Amino acid sequence: MEYQCRIYYSPCPLILACLRHMCPYMRIQCKQHSQLSPSTSADGSGNPESTRRASIHRTKVVEDLLAVFMDSSIIHLTLKMDFVNENAIDDNGVSREVYTAFWEQFLETCEGEAERVPRLRPDFCEAEWQAVGRIWVKGLLDHGVMPVRLSKAFILACIHGVDSVDVDILMTSFLNYLSPVERSAVEKALQGTMEESDEEDLLDLFTRMGSHFLPAKNNMEPAIETMAHKAILQEPKYIVDCFLTPMSLVQLKLPDKDSVLSLYEKKKATGRRVSQLFETTNV
Repeated sequence: MEYQCRIYYSPCPLILACLRHMCPYMRIQCKQHSQLSPSTSADGSGNPESTRRASIHRTKVVEDLLAVFMDSSIIHLTLKMDFVNENAIDDNGVSREVYTAFWEQFLETCEGEAERVPRLRPDFCEAEWQAVGRIWVKGLLDHGVMPVRLSKAFILACIHGVDSVDVDILMTSFLNYLSPVERSAVEKALQGTMEESDEEDLLDLFTRMGSHFLPAKNNMEPAIETMAHKAILQEPKYIVDCFLTPMSLVQLKLPDKDSVLSLYEKKKATGRRVSQLFETTNV
């Protein structure tokens, strides 16, 4: 005969020993219940389904979302979000809006023009930067949200390491990082068509990057490439290292440089199509 004993607290070893001595053929099945046990799915299948819910203040979305993502396990949970004091049911649309609002505010703290690069800040340490990396990963995997203004070369380095960034993608990202005036001066310098005004603009750029003189023309290209490497990869290297662990989760989906660049083009094209929906035509 088989009996089943359900024990809701840690059983006493002495009691268990006595029970087994009294009836050696009795098989005792003990189940220790905890308030922290995962809830079962609504369909009654019994499969554990972990869900985390978060309410975010729109005015401080960066601070609130970072607090949620400080927990590394959030990557593996179902995350449902809403904005405080806004009546909306999260059918994925609200979560997408939260991620989008986060990146809009976060990018304001980054440097650059068409492409931006995060910079070290006194209120962020390793934990905060890793949380930002998790937000990038989960926003992309769960909802397809991706901040296309974050430098392509920077993101590629975060996923596959700095050595995966070749000169072509580095220079493309660097030119997009520069202001229109700086970009024009650099392009003319690389083409050997600089005028006096261009030299002044280029000198201003070199000065901003830490050099107070222009290199010789025969050394101009490697000097600009060194400057690009410093701005896009070297200065944010600590941030790249912090992002590497969470972003390794997308390596299978983005296995190489081409897949990363393709994703950027796809997201930019989608953004252009969405913006066209809001354009008005003159009648």
